[in-house]
Amino acid sequence: TSLWKDKLGCLVADERINVSFKPSEERIICGEVYTSEGFLSEDFDFIKNGRLSSFLLSKYVANKTGNERAKNTSFSMIIENGEVPLDDMIKGIKKGVIIGRFSGGSPSANGEFSGVAKNGFMIENGKIVSALSETMISGNLATMLNNLVAISKETLVDGSVVAPYMAFDGITISGK
Repeated sequence: TSLWKDKLGCLVADERINVSFKPSEERIICGEVYTSEGFLSEDFDFIKNGRLSSFLLSKYVANKTGNERAKNTSFSMIIENGEVPLDDMIKGIKKGVIIGRFSGGSPSANGEFSGVAKNGFMIENGKIVSALSETMISGNLATMLNNLVAISKETLVDGSVVAPYMAFDGITISGK
């Protein structure tokens, strides 16, 4: 039922987006050695230059669909950084939010998502102006990945994930 079930090798995101799962990457200190199914964990690309490179399938689902299983089951996600300094990204935003964490469920099969913006701040006319309170965000993940504005050159590293800041158009913001 996935939006991307027939999209392997196809463009599913902006060509600047590269997402990999790499438990052996040196900045990942919480990487797995073996998958939950007992296979040796290997690094793999999920999205490369905006193209879907692999599905995130268990061995069971891979056998049912005839596709390849995911080479690891960890959260060792690496998103390649871009060229734009974060300060310049913020300066280019007329009205938006910067979010430190998203609290919501997984997107539905059609890509729709909604949840609470945590550790968030309002941006107006290129400046961070206030903290957010009780703010919801919603949109469609597939659409969002094609509405990329910029990727920061700075990355956040927490031991499980390495990711830059990313600016997207077309997300609905509601709340105080």
